Amino acid sequence: MASLSSFSSPSVCTALSLAAQSSALVSDVLEFSMMNTASFPISFRQLAETILAQPLVNRSLPVIAFETLKDTSPLSATVRATLGLMGHQFNIATVLMPNGKKTHIRADYYAVPAPGCSSRLSILLDDDYGRLTTDSQVLSRVAVPADPKQKRDALTLDTLASLLKVADNRLGSSPYDVFGRNCFWLTDLLFYSVARRFSPAWLAEGAELAPRGPLERFLRGGCGVLETAVACGTPDEAARFWARSVGTAIRGIQAFFTRDASDRLMMHDQELDVWIEEWKKDAREK
Repeated sequence: MASLSSFSSPSVCTALSLAAQSSALVSDVLEFSMMNTASFPISFRQLAETILAQPLVNRSLPVIAFETLKDTSPLSATVRATLGLMGHQFNIATVLMPNGKKTHIRADYYAVPAPGCSSRLSILLDDDYGRLTTDSQVLSRVAVPADPKQKRDALTLDTLASLLKVADNRLGSSPYDVFGRNCFWLTDLLFYSVARRFSPAWLAEGAELAPRGPLERFLRGGCGVLETAVACGTPDEAARFWARSVGTAIRGIQAFFTRDASDRLMMHDQELDVWIEEWKKDAREK
């Protein structure tokens, strides 16, 4: 299940809802939230508010991995048109349950809402990682060891829920824009917000960075969001140079012409700073 076209079949939608309703996150953590009867996908805000209404012990569950993935399905028009260079992108967060079991949260941003979802920002839940990531490729990944007893200042369900709220607030009523606020924009902001805010955890011994080179440089302050995202997702240096140049030029033009707008676009690193500050502010206000 990689792109919006996957929701075209009612049977697929039913299967996705059943998988989410029976996931460990719903049955063991959100059991009194009515999520076990909800129709999936649900919105970012719905999941965030449900998590934040839980007892602290449930909200404190560790998120041990966060990833950006790309659709590689040969049925995708974007994949075919770009010879596989581009495809719909989404994020996966892996939650470690108290019994050591892993469950997964998938976050998407579509041009139009998925069937049955009230928002273009949509969430799926599943214990089966493979089912959530069919026909896709991991572009970037940060992870810590799966040790329920390990204490570290790292991502939790609580802080992830706050970040989903920031995404929902930042998006507001702004339209999906193929050259601006699109799935690439969202996945980068979610992934690099998580990476930067909890950089000590991702840089600690035993943690995983993939690909290690560009992500470690980013976490140590050696390069910015666009350069890192291009290095993680573009196969060769010539293509990387083109992608960096075009990405910088387009965003610079957008930032200039929307500089006085309430929902203005910013350069990649500037916008990341704004997201992280809003994320930290949300945590302080709890």
